[in-house]
Amino acid sequence: MLSNKIVDFFLNDGPIISDLTRITIYGYLFFDCYIAKFLVSPGDSPFYAHLLFQKIHPLFWCVQNKFSSYFIIFHNYSCLKILAWICKISWICCIFGFGGIFARLITGLSAFILSTTYIGIGKIGVSHRWYVPTWTLLALIFAKFGKFSIDFLINYYINDYYNFEPNSILFNSGFASKFIQIICIYSLFGGAVTKLRLTGIRWVLPGTLSFYLAGPAIESYFVLRNFRHSLRIFIINTPLLVAVLSILTLFMEIISITALFLQSVRFYLSIVACLFHFGVLIIQTPNFISQCVCYGAMIGAPLPSMIIQQINFVDWLIIGGLIIIIVAHILTLIFKYEGWPFSWIPMFALDRCQFTHDYIIDENQLTSLAREFPLLNGISGGGEDHFSEGPSWIRITKNFENKDIIVDICKHVCPIEHAFRHSLS
Repeated sequence: MLSNKIVDFFLNDGPIISDLTRITIYGYLFFDCYIAKFLVSPGDSPFYAHLLFQKIHPLFWCVQNKFSSYFIIFHNYSCLKILAWICKISWICCIFGFGGIFARLITGLSAFILSTTYIGIGKIGVSHRWYVPTWTLLALIFAKFGKFSIDFLINYYINDYYNFEPNSILFNSGFASKFIQIICIYSLFGGAVTKLRLTGIRWVLPGTLSFYLAGPAIESYFVLRNFRHSLRIFIINTPLLVAVLSILTLFMEIISITALFLQSVRFYLSIVACLFHFGVLIIQTPNFISQCVCYGAMIGAPLPSMIIQQINFVDWLIIGGLIIIIVAHILTLIFKYEGWPFSWIPMFALDRCQFTHDYIIDENQLTSLAREFPLLNGISGGGEDHFSEGPSWIRITKNFENKDIIVDICKHVCPIEHAFRHSLS
C-alpha cells in the first residue's frame, strides 16, 4: 500500500537523533551564530538580525517575495533584538535538553523569523550559508530529548509527571533525521542540476572553476592568506587538476540523490561532502561548516518498521506538510526560483570559460551578463555575481523611483552586500 511506503520512507528510513547528535548540532550552530559578528561585521547569523537592521540603510532592503513581506511586522530594532535574545535562551535550553518541544519550537521558529528578516528582506544579497542549518532547526523540533538531558533528570529524580514531549509516533521515529537528510541532499543535488542547466557539461572545463578561484575578493580574507593564495595559484596553473576537481564536484553532487534511498551510501556521502565543503572554504571563501555538522543527523541505522495503525490524523498532517515542502523544493529547482526560504542553489554555476575579472571583453559578453543577472526588486536572481566583488566593479540598484540613489549611496554604504563590499571613491 502507498501509505505503508510513505511511512517507511519518512519514519523508518532514518535513525532516531541521539543526544550526542542533538548536542553537537545545536552546540556548534549556536557557536557559529555567536562568532559570526567577529568574522564579518555586523554578522550574518540570526543572532545579529537587529544589527543588520540598524546598520544597513533602507535603500538596500529588498523584499524577495510575498512570503517574506509577511514578516515585516517583526522588522524593527527592538523587536528583532528581543527575538534574538529569546532565540539564544531557548537555543541554550535545547543544547542541555530542557523544555522539551517548547524549547525546540521556540528555537526553530525564532531562528527562521530572524533569518527571514535578513535573507528574505535581502540585506546580504543572495546567501545560502544558513539555508540548511535553518531548515535543520525546524526539523529538530521533532527530535525528542533523551537520557542525557535536564528534562530526563527532572522526570527521573524529581517529578515523574514532568514531561514536555507530545505523545506522537513521529517523535519516536526517524522523521526528524529524514527531514534533515532531504534538505541536505537537496542542497547538493540541486547544485548539480543548476550547473548542468546553466552551463551544461562545459562546466567541467578548467576555465569556469579557474575564474571563480581567481576572484579578487578572495584575497581580502586574512586567515591563512599566503597559504591559500599559493594553493589557488598552483591549482589555477594546473588545468588538468582544475578539470579533475570540477568533474569530482559534479559527480559527487549528482550521485548524492542516491543517499535519499540507500542507507549504505549516507555515511560515505557525509564524509565526502564535508571534505568538499572544507576544500571550498580553504581555496575559496564560502563557509559551510555549519552544514557539515547537520550531516551528522543522516548517519545511523534505520529503525524497525513502524505499524501504520500507530499514525494518527495529526501525524499524517505533519507528514503531508513535509511532502508539500519537498514538492516546493522540486518546483523551485524546475522554475529556477530564488527566494527565501527556497533556493535553486545557483552557486558557481555559470559558464565563465571566456571571462576575466579585469574587464568585459566585448558587447556580446556584456549582453550575456545582463541576461544572467536580472534584477528582481533590486537584487540579482541569477546567482553569485563575482564581478561586483572586486575593486574594479560595483553594482548600483534602485528600488524607489523618488530616491536620488547617487546621493544616498554616497551617504550610506551597505556593509555586507557583496556589491558594496569595497569603499567608493
